[in-house]
Amino acid sequence: MAGFNPGDIFIDAVSVSSPRGGSRNLARQFLSADVTETIFTPGCLVQIRVIDFDDYLGTFGKLTGDETVTFTFRKPNGGSATYNLHLNSVKEVEDTGSTKSKTYMLDCISEEVFHGQAKHVQKGYNTTIDGIVQDIFSQLGSKSGIKAESTKGKRNIKIPNQPLFKAIEMLRKEAVSEKNKSSNFMFWQTHSGFNFKSIEEMMSGGDVKTFRRDNAVGHNQNSNFDVNAIAFKVLHSMDAINRIHSGAMNQRVATFNTHTNTFTWKDIKPKGGDLKNLGKGIIMTANFINAFSSGMRAVMRMVNHNEDIKIDKSHVPETIPHKMMDLARMQEQTMHMTVIGDTVLEAGKTINNQFPKITSEPNNRDPDAQASGRWIISKVKHEIRGPDARPRWVSHLECLKGAYEEGV
Repeated sequence: MAGFNPGDIFIDAVSVSSPRGGSRNLARQFLSADVTETIFTPGCLVQIRVIDFDDYLGTFGKLTGDETVTFTFRKPNGGSATYNLHLNSVKEVEDTGSTKSKTYMLDCISEEVFHGQAKHVQKGYNTTIDGIVQDIFSQLGSKSGIKAESTKGKRNIKIPNQPLFKAIEMLRKEAVSEKNKSSNFMFWQTHSGFNFKSIEEMMSGGDVKTFRRDNAVGHNQNSNFDVNAIAFKVLHSMDAINRIHSGAMNQRVATFNTHTNTFTWKDIKPKGGDLKNLGKGIIMTANFINAFSSGMRAVMRMVNHNEDIKIDKSHVPETIPHKMMDLARMQEQTMHMTVIGDTVLEAGKTINNQFPKITSEPNNRDPDAQASGRWIISKVKHEIRGPDARPRWVSHLECLKGAYEEGV
């Protein structure tokens, strides 16, 4: 990026609109912002700090909660990101010392979060869950699209006047992937749009960025600062008791038939090879299951007796053990990283770390088994700091990985 420093950013729009006060772009009055995306929440949180020279925000009169904000920023010679937001609250942060200006904090949430709570769906379906989710999503009136992973089997589901997001949350738990055994679906939003995908499907895409870190004392990281991890910390590497609590065991899945008041059950023994992996490393949870192969956990599920009402089976009971094992193994490795800001760093994307093992040997290039390899970004917080900060834009990543890497 000739002529630019790592972390430089262009703010193209901070457009605040009100039915009573029109619309105005406060980009030239922008000071700082925090933007948060996570695979665990269907919406983005954005806090924007601006300086108001002519009390434009005051001209709105009393804020009623129908104001919108469009926030657009971009990396020099790189991609841009746009967030369509609803203004949740406005807080006067501080007096600037001048009678002609005030500093405000705009607390914003994705527009879809408000519509997803306010709008209701009351409809019967007899199709795949991904088709149901896409139909419900279309009722949001979102400016963003949705990418939905294909699900298995038609489902006869009637939604009894529920908020849109509550209905999608129910469907997320019922969804069974057509090609991925774990079927741990997430419904989340990034600046690129909405996603309804399993954790395994997140692993299938290519890595959006590869990060490096030199451990040589005195090394100048500015030589390639854009792909150097500013800081990282492996928070969690193994917890055997937690695996048991998470359900990483052989499982007996019992199904209650609401028509005959009878139980049927099936013993399922998941294997490590059943699930996709982020790299060449073994899935440690699967080894744990083998070590305690005599253990058996009972799970009960009450479902409609699909054979009696002549619709496709739900396929849910046989996926439960793989769901449990997948959730347990994704907790095996967690890491926080701080890197130079980039719009390609989205929740649900994967990155690749090539970090050397800590050693006293000079010029060591052997990989660190804990920190290296592929990681899923489960949460990203873009921190855009004040104009005088360097680097001005950094991204804080929370990452998940289900295994150590071997031979990376």
